[in-house]
Amino acid sequence: MNKKVVQIIAPCWVNKGDRLMIDSLYQELGQDYYLPIPLWNMVPASQFWSPVNFFKMGMQGGKRFFQTMKNGKPSVFLDASGYQLGDPWEKMSTALSMRLTFYQYYKKKGVKLIMLPQSMGPFTNPLVASNAAGILQLADLIFVRCEESRKHALSVGCPEKKIMLAPDYSNLVSPEPADLEKWHDVVCLVPSMRMMDKTPGDLKDKYFESMIRFTQLIKAKGLKPCLLVHQQEDLTLARQINDALDTPVMLVDPEPQEAKSIIASSRAIIGSRYHSIVSALSQATPIIGTGWTHKYQSLFNDYDSVDYLLADYTSARAIEESLDKVLDENTRPALISTLTERSEALKGRTRLMYQRLREEIES
Repeated sequence: MNKKVVQIIAPCWVNKGDRLMIDSLYQELGQDYYLPIPLWNMVPASQFWSPVNFFKMGMQGGKRFFQTMKNGKPSVFLDASGYQLGDPWEKMSTALSMRLTFYQYYKKKGVKLIMLPQSMGPFTNPLVASNAAGILQLADLIFVRCEESRKHALSVGCPEKKIMLAPDYSNLVSPEPADLEKWHDVVCLVPSMRMMDKTPGDLKDKYFESMIRFTQLIKAKGLKPCLLVHQQEDLTLARQINDALDTPVMLVDPEPQEAKSIIASSRAIIGSRYHSIVSALSQATPIIGTGWTHKYQSLFNDYDSVDYLLADYTSARAIEESLDKVLDENTRPALISTLTERSEALKGRTRLMYQRLREEIES
């Protein structure tokens, strides 16, 4: 008997966080279901001769693509978009309208739609709200990462009975540890272009300056700063930060699981990418975070560590005090203990999410 085909939709392949989410799905579901290569651009892929499909064939020599054809059409779509439904992504409206049409077409053919844990909202833009409402109405089950996202989903008419709270599921991915001796005295800085293009103009320069200031302070404490790239588009920003320093620092652009290993072995993290923060908190690595939307506040709340989300990165004093806080050997043990305890609890919630997900796939 063929396994059910469960198609993952909408992850971004050049985003290490999305790749970690994909790894989690293959790890937890891959034994029981057939998971084809995830799709980003759905509409062209509905045609056999689509460039998307030739790309898929190229990734695994065609074998996995033709196995998909043999196993049949998907029974379930898993929307793994993370955070694409909300006003900040107004420029994606055309793509999301296409995705809505795609989902409507397959819904008529009996394919289920499950929204994997993601952030949502706000929905003040009419087109953004319309696309979100359409997609959420079609979904059979919707997992949201936080209470605020749940409220935003309800605001566009999403039925409450469909919604469940669940954490980001990349927390179950446990890669091989990195070399502790190499990384023990390293503080990794994970910059993000979202802090440049999703924040007001006057804050962009302040964010850039904060990365430079953090680097200088890390050096002054006798530790080694390292710029860790967590998404392809952040590489240019990391290089610009490095160029602005008197002396360039180490810059690495590792594979997703290697990045998570490095984060686990580092002394501390200064993180602006959401999944770099998840990787730090879920592995009890002390971290100072910066963010541009509600999902960051909710994430730190989940780990009882909201004081480690830097609210004012425009203040030199706040930057210095935050770094002192994560490096203070008198307070680090308590912080690490809290993160360890919360991490285990959240992993338990992720396992419950997968249990409910399996029930929906099988129903």
